[in-house]
Amino acid sequence: GAKVSAGYYDQTQSELNHSKAVMDEVWDAYPDRTQTELRCALAAFLFRGDDVFKPVSMLSGGERARLMLLKLMLSRDNLLLLDEPTNHLDIASCEALEDALSGYDGTLFIVSHDRYFINRMATRVLYLDRSGCRSYIGSYDDYINEFRRQEQQYVAPARAGKPASPKVSDYKRRKEQEGERRRLKGRIKRTEEDVTAAEDEIKAIHEQLSDEQTASDYSLIMQLTTQLDSKNTELECLMEEWEKLQSQLQMAEGSFDKNPESDD
Repeated sequence: GAKVSAGYYDQTQSELNHSKAVMDEVWDAYPDRTQTELRCALAAFLFRGDDVFKPVSMLSGGERARLMLLKLMLSRDNLLLLDEPTNHLDIASCEALEDALSGYDGTLFIVSHDRYFINRMATRVLYLDRSGCRSYIGSYDDYINEFRRQEQQYVAPARAGKPASPKVSDYKRRKEQEGERRRLKGRIKRTEEDVTAAEDEIKAIHEQLSDEQTASDYSLIMQLTTQLDSKNTELECLMEEWEKLQSQLQMAEGSFDKNPESDD
């Protein structure tokens, strides 16, 4: 439609300027954003500390993928076309991408072979074959269940399997919730480690600023002050991330506690 603004993630990463630093690559694309906004966005995609000053040419394939996805998320397009977005990404990067996409208000059209990622993100699955396209409402697991049910109706209606018992369904749901809780706890632990590291660096900068030799070096003072501002911004972003994860964990644990225990 006329109001649709589409953004496209190209897994070849051809749109990145390899001569720029990470921070400049993002800031030049979105000059209206403040440094704090961009540092928080970069931190959410795991670019922290001196990582934001690395040349794009020195980034790994996974880091370039994160940078491309970050720029796409900042675009404010209401339709995102993602071509294999989890290629090259490690577990932490995939989790960061999932969190970013979970807060996206527009429409996502994703092509991916990552079944776990699809299961986490999809609300509709499109199945294409020679006969055309079929649409399944729900996650990847919902698609698999419905696809099998339809195949059984056509191929062997007399042998159609019985639906899963409530006990089996409850067990599966609890296992999924346990996995989600473990994932959140792992991310909280890593974020707490990043907070500790940032606090140590801030303390070290303060100590250097308090040194008598530093007081007579104006250039060094300005350099350290810039580093301190950057680290304080990073710490603020990390604390916001920690609070968000803690809230998600509380909700996950509350949902887990409400589910009835399976009988022996």
